[in-house]
Amino acid sequence: SAAEIGEALRPVLRMASKIVLVDPYFDANEQRYRDSLVALVGQALRMPRSVAADPEIVIVTGVDQMHKEREGEFTGEQIARVAANLRANAERQLPRCLPAGCRVQLVVLKNRLGADPMHNRFVLTDVGGVIVPYGLDDYTRAEAHTVRDDLQPMHRGIYDERWQQYAELRGVDIVLGPIAIAM
Repeated sequence: SAAEIGEALRPVLRMASKIVLVDPYFDANEQRYRDSLVALVGQALRMPRSVAADPEIVIVTGVDQMHKEREGEFTGEQIARVAANLRANAERQLPRCLPAGCRVQLVVLKNRLGADPMHNRFVLTDVGGVIVPYGLDDYTRAEAHTVRDDLQPMHRGIYDERWQQYAELRGVDIVLGPIAIAM
């Protein structure tokens, strides 16, 4: 559940100055993603924090989940339309559910030709990272039964690679962002 994901990640979220939530399927229009985001942000902002300032929070999502290869070429116009829709959903929905004064950034990526497709889900912070195999959404809403997930701390090499990729945005195809969404 959203609360369980937030609670499990509480120690790393409270120590972090930067938090990058990577889920290529994240769409703020979906309640199950908003619930988890609220739980994660709530844990990150909850006192006591190990660092004084509120953390920088970045959501990284992708456009490719909206296109199937059998549909033919994913045109630049289609890509831009999907990214604009993800942005509009975030700008409309997130201010309603996150605390006043909270800021998040949204980044929308496209799978880079010849590179690993964006599929895995991560919570990356400046103090470490966690692999979230089922994703950053609340499965208690989406499923008739609760899905149990095994959150996995990242080994240093994997963490370093993913931090460069998603926090520093190196070697990725950015369609949109980072754009700030203020509450």
